Order: sequence, then C-alpha cells, then structure tokens
Amino acid sequence: MRAALQTAGIVTATPRPVLHIPDQHHSRVRQILAAQGLRPAHYAIFLPGCNANGHLKRWGAARYAALANRLHQEGMDRIVLIGGPDESDECQRIADSCGSWLVNLCGQTEILDIPPLCEAARFIVANDTGTAHLAAVTTTPMTVICGPTDPFRVKPLGDNVTTLQAELPCINCYLKTCSHHSCMAVLTPPLVLRHLRATAWPEA
Repeated sequence: MRAALQTAGIVTATPRPVLHIPDQHHSRVRQILAAQGLRPAHYAIFLPGCNANGHLKRWGAARYAALANRLHQEGMDRIVLIGGPDESDECQRIADSCGSWLVNLCGQTEILDIPPLCEAARFIVANDTGTAHLAAVTTTPMTVICGPTDPFRVKPLGDNVTTLQAELPCINCYLKTCSHHSCMAVLTPPLVLRHLRATAWPEA
C-alpha cells in the first residue's frame, strides 16, 4: 500500500513499514541476548531458509557457512541464525560447519521476536523469504540474495535494504526445480562479502 502511494507521488511518512511490537517480545529478546552473550552491533543475522516448496530461493547452507566463517575470522563476534521449523535442517547444516560462536535460534523464536533481534544486529543477510519482510521494519542494513525471483518484485521495502542477483539469462525464472541452480552458484561468499563491505560492514 505504501509503495502504491509513492508510485502515485504521494509522500509517505517513513521509508519502511511500521509494526508495533508488544513489550513482552522486547523483554524476551533482552533475555535471549543476555543468555547467548550477544552484544548489540556485534552480531550479524542470517535468514537462510524459505518455504520448502521454494527451495531454489535458498542460497545454500554451504555458502552461508563459508560466509559466516569468513565474517568471524575478520572480527564479527557472533552470527545468529533465525528460521522456522521447516528450515531447521538448513540451519543445522550451517551450524555444523561453524564454531561455538554461531548461535542457532532456528525454531526458538516467536514471530514478533524477530524485529527486536534484527534491530540490534550489525546487518542481516537473507534469502527471498517472508521473514526478510518482517526484518525490514527495522533500520538494520539488510542484503537479500535473489536467484529465481525478481528483486524488483520481492525486495522488502526500506532504504536500508539491498539485493544481489547474478547476471544470467535465466534469472527471474520462478521455477520450482532446476538442474544447475546457477543463479545462486554464481553468487559466491566472497562476492557477498564484498557487497557487505560496500553497504553494511566497511573495513576498519
């Protein structure tokens, strides 16, 4: 609705959706941060899943794990995984390839816990998933990795949100099965890291 108003030239009050988060969720998140040793701005959040029926939208556990390890080596204290029950296997594969500094909260959060968790993060890396739209109510820089879906259609609203997509003739295919999944393979962890350096996590 806000995007439609902007298209018509009608100014909206904020660049992103506004969502009221009840105090109980802020309280829960404070408890989670304390229990996991998470300091505001000293952790990044990954949203590595998506609905299982749209698995081609997933960048892949191996790539997320490689990015997490590289970020930690370069000074990011902690990486936090958030997802729903149908994303637990994907998150566990990432956790298995990382150290104890990775915090796997998949299946352990309520839906309205996610914005406060994201608000305190340094940045977010996400697939094209509904959770990314929820995270976009925060001001935290977010990179959304797009493969078979069009970023012009699926990008969450907000001036803090950027997208990455390969330049291939088959992008935006919206297919449910693929023999090569090149759109995600081309987006290597070093490429995503360079994007993060340019948009959300500059070198010291």
